[in-house]
Amino acid sequence: NHRMTMEETLATALWEDQGSLAVNTLPSLISTTPAVGTVGGLDRSSNEYLRNQAYDFSGDTLETDLVPKMTTMYNNCSKKKGKGRRTPDCIVTTQEIYEEYEDQIRTLGTFEMNSNTRRADLGLGELMFKGAEMFWDPECPAGQIYFLNSDTIEFAYDPDAWMEMTEWKNKYNSLDRYAQIVTVCNLLFNNFAKNGVMYNVT
Repeated sequence: NHRMTMEETLATALWEDQGSLAVNTLPSLISTTPAVGTVGGLDRSSNEYLRNQAYDFSGDTLETDLVPKMTTMYNNCSKKKGKGRRTPDCIVTTQEIYEEYEDQIRTLGTFEMNSNTRRADLGLGELMFKGAEMFWDPECPAGQIYFLNSDTIEFAYDPDAWMEMTEWKNKYNSLDRYAQIVTVCNLLFNNFAKNGVMYNVT
């Protein structure tokens, strides 16, 4: 139960601000307004290296523009040189957009006979875009698609404060007792320009 609770807590903290002592959220690091605000106390407006790629999909049409604009975002994230892989290798979006993308590429898929079940299969399986794995997350903000380069992302933690349990405490006027788990960690990026977000995809 505790493990599942911690996984859920970290998954929520990845997307929604949980306060000053919580981890950086993905939307705050890969921002829809990359020239606004700060990262680690540094001003994005005067430090271009802190800016990610961003594209406002407003005014575009899903049926005709989704895949072309995804291609442009993928290529824009691939321009910046630096250590590690050149292109995004992970795309995270909402269930709605994921299913829309699947609908659009279904016409390109082929029906196959699954050798184990002998049932017809669309042959799609998990989705990819230009070799990048594509996932949907129920916590992902509506209308957004994140293009991520895993070589630029780090989940850093303090090994001396990683899932450390406090002493047991007695609950007032009760036989119950409880302990807390202390975790010191954060989500970091080292090359923002290799990552991007498309937003207002509706």
